[in-house]
Amino acid sequence: MHLHSFIKDVFLLGDFNLPDIDWFYYHSPDNMIYNSFLKFVNSYGFTQFVNQPTRDNILDLVLSTSTNSISKIDMNTFIR
Repeated sequence: MHLHSFIKDVFLLGDFNLPDIDWFYYHSPDNMIYNSFLKFVNSYGFTQFVNQPTRDNILDLVLSTSTNSISKIDMNTFIR
């Protein structure tokens, strides 16, 4: 599996609705959905850039295979 071997930078953005992932340690509850998602993130070398809650926890993610492509993420008030 070499997703980033033929594409320079890959970005995944959105609300993944996985509130129990600890993005500081890249750790989650032991269940199939969380394990599969973190395995994907780690296997392809993604870094998660959102470091503060976007609602009650970190649901909205900005993932990239390049740590140099994103320098700053600002959090704004969201509209429901």
